[in-house]
Amino acid sequence: MAGPCLNKSMEPYFYQFEEELLSLSDRELLLGIARNSFSNFKLYSQSDNVNFLKLSDMVDFDITISDSIRNLINSCSLQVKVMIIHHKPHKPGIRHLDTPTNGRNCVISIPLYPLDMYPPTLFWKSFNCEIPIVKATYQNFYPCLFNTQKLHSVDRNDRERFNFQLCFHEQFGEVLELIRNNKLFNSL
Repeated sequence: MAGPCLNKSMEPYFYQFEEELLSLSDRELLLGIARNSFSNFKLYSQSDNVNFLKLSDMVDFDITISDSIRNLINSCSLQVKVMIIHHKPHKPGIRHLDTPTNGRNCVISIPLYPLDMYPPTLFWKSFNCEIPIVKATYQNFYPCLFNTQKLHSVDRNDRERFNFQLCFHEQFGEVLELIRNNKLFNSL
């Protein structure tokens, strides 16, 4: 896997990949799994209308994914939790920090839906500031590594939003260093 460039002004908030980690057909497969498993989603945040599906909770997940998705997960040099996140439409995202104990100190987020006008992730200096510090726009719908220990929210629009996440217990800087040195994924 080639090392993507990093715009230094985005650090320590997020890292924008310059290439795909999953093909469009793999994204469509994951979106289909999400839509067909919606009854298995759990409410992540009542105030934010965010739902999640821990794929390890699905009995047949390993059977339903493609070899390339399996290879992405298995080639990771760190222990990783995988989930699909669903944000409901028509509601502004709540600014928050992820709880460090939940194994989500940082995540690689891969957009699944929509693939046009995907709502960006916003990073904030404080809970009451008016303008975000930086906005992750998923250039070319490529994945982003997010520092979930920085204040962030989702910029909502009139459509629901799904993304596939690789979640890490390690800190953003540690995962970013592995990406820069092409050591996060062993066989990609």
